[in-house]
Amino acid sequence: MLTVDLRDDVAGLDWDARLCASTGGSIFQTEGWGRFWQAYLGARPRWLVVRDGRTVVGQLLFHEMLRGHESLLASGGSRLARLAGPLLKVFRWWQGPVIHDPDRRAEIMEAILSRLEALAARRRLCGIEEASLPLPGADETDVLGVFRSAGYRPEWRATILVDLTVGVDALWANLKKDVARTRVRKAQRQGLELARVDSLAALQEFHQLVTEWRREEGFPPYELARYGGMFEHLAPHCSFFLVRLQGEALAGMGVYDFNGRAHLVTPVTSRRARARQIYAGDFLHWEVMRWCHDQGCRVLDLAGVAASPGSTKEEGIRRFKGKWGGRQVRYRVFTRVRTPARWNLVTAARSARRSLRALRLG
Repeated sequence: MLTVDLRDDVAGLDWDARLCASTGGSIFQTEGWGRFWQAYLGARPRWLVVRDGRTVVGQLLFHEMLRGHESLLASGGSRLARLAGPLLKVFRWWQGPVIHDPDRRAEIMEAILSRLEALAARRRLCGIEEASLPLPGADETDVLGVFRSAGYRPEWRATILVDLTVGVDALWANLKKDVARTRVRKAQRQGLELARVDSLAALQEFHQLVTEWRREEGFPPYELARYGGMFEHLAPHCSFFLVRLQGEALAGMGVYDFNGRAHLVTPVTSRRARARQIYAGDFLHWEVMRWCHDQGCRVLDLAGVAASPGSTKEEGIRRFKGKWGGRQVRYRVFTRVRTPARWNLVTAARSARRSLRALRLG
């Protein structure tokens, strides 16, 4: 018989070590991830442990948090958060649960969703937002019916996964010649250098690159604490890199690496590099791919593309990420709306922000 234990901490559970016993265990289910979102967003981490007798057969980290998380902490959205935050809470998780008895995946998932629904009702939450299963995606058909029966709505997402188990020469050969290899060679001739961020000053340079890019795109800025928190809570599984030319930072990104799985974080190239046709972004992607390979990672997640591009920009992002020799993987996220009126408050706020951004960008 399965039992589902809800905990506020994971003391004595060897939580991360258990994650590493499964190929599906990722940084998004670690103790560090729980602490990071708690420190940065005030999200409350909760931990579910599923047992059959004394054997742990499943584990899930999820957060109780404001729907909209970062997007409502910036500018005017923060006022909505202060006024209505207690009414707009959701559960959310990424790439979980990690299930250690694959033959009972549907049964374990059903037990988890049942416990979450009871807790959501007691906490008077407005829903569960965009919960995702571990990647690279296994066949989801065995649990799809479980989610639907529990009132969840599935939606498609996509990302690009690069196989890092091959040699560096094969990685290079897998890049698209004209739009990847040629540009990396040009970047090397331009004298670009990769530098690992190892100081607060360098982290501030990365943050400035991100701030400039978000301003260009009409997005509110991220706080420096976002990246400082990653350094503090996700170490040693989080690194940041800058690309420099004669000392000037022209591009940067972060990388999560845990359990053989690497994930890119906020890759950004400066307007100065783009205007001068300096291929800093291409150089950065290739050098970070090589670094992940040298760290022994098995797979690199290029951090998402549109499952069905609806604009020229989305198609351009998919082409850029598709040139690095990976494969596109589609997966589902699952959402459960419990109180539509409260849920729609955030939906309306997001829509208004998108409209304002479109007006600012013309």
